[in-house]
Amino acid sequence: MNVLIVLFIGLATNVVCQFTGYITLDTSAQQMPLIFVAILLVFRTGYAYGRFMEGRGHVGSMVFNVRDLARKMVTFVNGDDPQTNFDKQNTVRLLRAFTVANRLSCRAEEQTGFTELESFLTSSEAARLKEIKKNYPVQILQWVGKSLTKFKDKQMFGRALDSMEEQVGELMGAWMGMQKLATTPFPFPYAQMCTFFLYLWCYTCPIAMAISDKWYGAVVASVIAFALFGINCIALELEDPFGTETNDLELEFFESACEGACKALLPPRLSPDEVEPTPGQINTGPMNNTPYSPTGGAMPSPNGLPNGYPQMAPGSPGSPVSPTAGGDITAITADPNFGPKAQAEMKMVVQLGDMSPDLQSVFRGFFDRYDLNASGTIDSTKELTQLVTNLAFSLKLGAGLPKLLETVEAVGTQPNWNVQQFVEWFVTTIRASGILP
Repeated sequence: MNVLIVLFIGLATNVVCQFTGYITLDTSAQQMPLIFVAILLVFRTGYAYGRFMEGRGHVGSMVFNVRDLARKMVTFVNGDDPQTNFDKQNTVRLLRAFTVANRLSCRAEEQTGFTELESFLTSSEAARLKEIKKNYPVQILQWVGKSLTKFKDKQMFGRALDSMEEQVGELMGAWMGMQKLATTPFPFPYAQMCTFFLYLWCYTCPIAMAISDKWYGAVVASVIAFALFGINCIALELEDPFGTETNDLELEFFESACEGACKALLPPRLSPDEVEPTPGQINTGPMNNTPYSPTGGAMPSPNGLPNGYPQMAPGSPGSPVSPTAGGDITAITADPNFGPKAQAEMKMVVQLGDMSPDLQSVFRGFFDRYDLNASGTIDSTKELTQLVTNLAFSLKLGAGLPKLLETVEAVGTQPNWNVQQFVEWFVTTIRASGILP
């Protein structure tokens, strides 16, 4: 639009001069300010490009540290028992919440976009963030740090937890760097000066050039104006790298890169209801006497069952432990010999009734845990995915989980299996897929 205005001014001046007569005009006075305006614009554009690349560096640091933290949790944390996997899955959930909170913080959308963030949080976590109202990433990273402390007794070496904590600190640094750019605009007096002299020069230039160079002077002035306004627009595009315009950094893409790294290396992230169930909802967290609490410590419940489970007598329909159970499944799966024994047994039998009491307990216990509506069947892909994931780790078949999840996708959305049908499908699948060693 500005270029068209410049062209119009030049052509209008040319028409007026045709009727009134051209005069002799020295355009050197118009050339000198051009150097001054060009220097102002080039400096502004260079500064804006520096801000853009700095922002890209901070985003890259965020992705790198999430990936490295995921790698270290896989490498430096011993054990693949249900409790350890549960803690890893919860850390993945919090990292996903951090990336969303980081984007909302950089775009000043923490209030308007809170609903999106809330889908990754438990009710108590959401209430805490509503209480502090801003700078959500700080609080979420604190929760990430607390979740990592649960691996203290499972470290491969003494300083492994310190190494992982360094990644959390780097994530804090990445957020602060992005926040600095998002909250520190280009100096307004400088921008005002650039804009004033740019318009002043471009709107007077076509008059002088049309008088001295006749009609083609307007065209030349328009080309110069196009270049100068274009440089100024580039600066405006690059000054805020975290916006939602076409040339801004696509933070959603980098969030998916973080989530993809966690998905490739770690068990699937938990849903908030699996960590802190809403009233009347089943908690699908680890089945032990000290279920997870987002604020730390145990959340005891009657009969030693995790908070959120229906408190039923053993053997009643929908109870977490079947009357045929051979014992506590946490103790069973914690036995280092359980995995090899279970694998050898599943090479020989397919039916649940033919299995040993311990293996039956594990299958029944996990099945009841992920039967979210206590219907006696696994009737959704979500239930089946959670059941297969945690069961695979408990049976020491984590290396074959990607193949198992592929077969889960092939099953469809409504499997509608009881425990007998699920066991037969599971054992047949791991045999056919070559997952059993």
